[in-house]
Amino acid sequence: MKSSKDMSKAEVLDFFNTNFGDYDEWISKVVPNYNELQRQILNVIDCFHSNKDATLKVLELGLGSGTTAKHVLSNYSNAKLTGIEFSDGMISLAKRKL
Repeated sequence: MKSSKDMSKAEVLDFFNTNFGDYDEWISKVVPNYNELQRQILNVIDCFHSNKDATLKVLELGLGSGTTAKHVLSNYSNAKLTGIEFSDGMISLAKRKL
């Protein structure tokens, strides 16, 4: 597989549309401490938005399988999350997860 910097936009899109089914397993292997990263995202939000009942607006660029969105929505009952994702396969996966 080519490195991400050597892939065209079409190749990246094809990769995610073809391989989205095992994305969660793949991402946890290629991103060091992926689960810790998810916890730290919530910690950063808490630093700026400690009232979990107040409205929180989140924009997630690269929604992926929806893992981060699920964590945010599970921890902030009044969160309004907008996710941007270019892969139809990943959007389908995120919709199932959420």
